[in-house]
Amino acid sequence: MTTTTEITNARRIAFGPEDKLTNMSRIKYQWAIDIYDRQEANTWFPKSIPLGDDRQCYRNDLNEREKNAYDKALAFVSNLDGIQFNNLIHNIGSHITAPEVSLAIARQAAEEGVHVRAYQFMVEAVSMNPESVYMLFQSDGMLARKNEFIMSSSRVLSDDPTPANFARAIVGNVILEGIYFYSAFLVFYTLARNNKMLGSADMIKYINRDEGETHLDLFTNMHHAFREENPDLYDEQFRQDALKLIKDAVDLEI
Repeated sequence: MTTTTEITNARRIAFGPEDKLTNMSRIKYQWAIDIYDRQEANTWFPKSIPLGDDRQCYRNDLNEREKNAYDKALAFVSNLDGIQFNNLIHNIGSHITAPEVSLAIARQAAEEGVHVRAYQFMVEAVSMNPESVYMLFQSDGMLARKNEFIMSSSRVLSDDPTPANFARAIVGNVILEGIYFYSAFLVFYTLARNNKMLGSADMIKYINRDEGETHLDLFTNMHHAFREENPDLYDEQFRQDALKLIKDAVDLEI
């Protein structure tokens, strides 16, 4: 008879045996539970952040260049979190076989849903036509290229679900959480520094805390653990592929 210790020791980040027990009293990846506890402690509610002053500020105080920057940054992050929400649930999460890691991923997906709602409130506060923000990528080539780059990183795994492509998908998620979100957040912080769109900046601070304190940490730990379990996957070709992904992402931001 297999013992719970043997079941726990046999766990792998992804593509491993699935015991379906979700026994949290015996875990293999303590960092996943530590991150989940931090996610739980960071619980917040977008509806608690007032945006009425932002509505007036956007209409009366922002110049056209500032409105353009705000709209594009908001369009980008609202697209990003929607893409990431679906990626975690339907793509990344479906291959994870360690229940404690699945728990943290499920919590992250829920938080991406919170972010989607936060952006909804921001969009509706400043625009009489929300679709003009959500669909801005259709008329803005740079936004379209960024969205396609992110979705292509997800398709690597969904089109060919192998351990090697799971490793590449982790890199894609580190790029998403560590490069793209932060470059967009800077727009809101710059406006706030000039005493503009302060409610939006407060909303972004909470989102930034989620992305920086737990989401990026989760995928960084997943990368290290998956590499330890599958060292043969991390060869020179993987290194070159990862470097290209990072360089291409940075180039899109310059």
